[in-house]
Amino acid sequence: MKLKKLIRKPTSTNKNTKIAINLHNHTVLSDGKYSPEQIIEEAIRCGLTHVGISDHYATLKISAIPHDELKAYIKHIHSLAERYNDKIKVLTGVEIDSCKERTDFSKIDFGLLGNLDYVLFEYVQDDLWRGMPLWELLEMRKDIDCLVGLAHNDIGKNFAGVGMEALIRVLRIDDVFVELCTSIRYSKFSKPYYHYCPNFFDKLKESRVMISIGTDTHDRLEDVSNISDAVKFIRRLKLENNLISKLF
Repeated sequence: MKLKKLIRKPTSTNKNTKIAINLHNHTVLSDGKYSPEQIIEEAIRCGLTHVGISDHYATLKISAIPHDELKAYIKHIHSLAERYNDKIKVLTGVEIDSCKERTDFSKIDFGLLGNLDYVLFEYVQDDLWRGMPLWELLEMRKDIDCLVGLAHNDIGKNFAGVGMEALIRVLRIDDVFVELCTSIRYSKFSKPYYHYCPNFFDKLKESRVMISIGTDTHDRLEDVSNISDAVKFIRRLKLENNLISKLF
């Protein structure tokens, strides 16, 4: 893996740390309703410090960026990052469906993915959605020269047979972050998945595993700012030092 490991020195938790990030937003470039500019301007209006554009890439499940347009997509989001640089940190990402029946991984240009800030993988180790097992993602991760994260993963269910300490150790060694997704689509009884595995996240405090916040924005612009539940969760478990925004 070409990605240079970032040295994260332990720091004391600052209760006043501003938590205002959302790295999971889809636009008209895949299956979203709004343009990247509209998402970014809404994020600015809501006072976010970091906003990520993470359109679907190369999946047959939904409208997605085709292989031959990924380079243009990256260039476009990079240009927006420069345009809005004095107002907000704009990050360039994509979301990849980990089901090999819906995503042809043989056609993915892993070198080009290195020009992104991050890649979100959905349905990893999720049997219901026929997602790839974590070990396959970790093998693939060696060829991806940017940050890699697990999107809206029901960790308590998908990794029920895996020891939490072992899982955290693997995520740390392979630089894989975990998303706290607030979307109702990824919840049980109106509670986001992350509420069902607090022990896992509590153990992250002493690790170098990063966490992000995402809302899986599609057709509701107000979802861009729908991060309050994740912020409260982070505050309660004192996970401020694990925030991925510290890396940007």
